[in-house]
Amino acid sequence: LDLNRKVEVTQESADADGSAVGIGPGGDYTVEQLLDGLLLASGNDAAHALAQALGGDEVALDKVNALAHQLGTRSTHASSYSGLDAAGMSTSAEDISIIYQAAFLNPTFARIVGTEHVDFPGWGDMPGYELWNDNHLYLNDPDGIGGKTGFTDDAHHTFVGALNRDGRRLQAVLLDTTVEHGYRPWEQAQTLLHEAYKVKPGQGVG
Repeated sequence: LDLNRKVEVTQESADADGSAVGIGPGGDYTVEQLLDGLLLASGNDAAHALAQALGGDEVALDKVNALAHQLGTRSTHASSYSGLDAAGMSTSAEDISIIYQAAFLNPTFARIVGTEHVDFPGWGDMPGYELWNDNHLYLNDPDGIGGKTGFTDDAHHTFVGALNRDGRRLQAVLLDTTVEHGYRPWEQAQTLLHEAYKVKPGQGVG
């Protein structure tokens, strides 16, 4: 989709299940602003609106699965394009790693997830507001370069993020985790990554 294209938002998009960025019918949104809502705030309402702009739910889901297959994933099947729980949904840490590396080759993705905050438009009587990145590894670690958070009842907490320290990028993927002893998933990833930098380049940990 053209990043500058205007997208008409329906009430159905605004009412999407799960986390929302807060779009509404009558709002004035571009594709890029909806991507901001999708990637910075995990907005399922933005995901729904973008899917309709692509041609509808089925078309969007087919595109997601085709791209996952094209990238070489072996355990990934998306049953919902937003990541919400649905029968048959599956992935693996290895596959998420493959997808994440490919995503960072997309300059739009890399730019958005590497953004602290943007001005997001309002709609109706709701004023615009400052939309912040919900990836606290990026916000709190000086070497953070962006990633993606997630939570559903079935998947529990999920997180993918990375650091770029002295030109060396390392990523951490956490699936099916919980908040352990007060440590949020991003903090668990940060601990893993800080330890990983003690391993010399080219030497795996197992």
